[in-house]
Amino acid sequence: MTKELLTIPEFCEAVSCGRTHAYKLISTAQLPAVKQGKRTLIRREDMLAWIKSLRPYSVEKKEG
Repeated sequence: MTKELLTIPEFCEAVSCGRTHAYKLISTAQLPAVKQGKRTLIRREDMLAWIKSLRPYSVEKKEG
């Protein structure tokens, strides 16, 4: 069974980022989060939407 709510450490492990970056995404409203008591949780659907919103990496060609 897939968890629908992820803790900050679970989110960080899933997307390979640090806690500071995760909290920055939340504080700048790029990633919605919910509170359950004192715990900050991220809905799996919000994590997936955030991943889909990322721009693909593109290599810029230098003219020379």
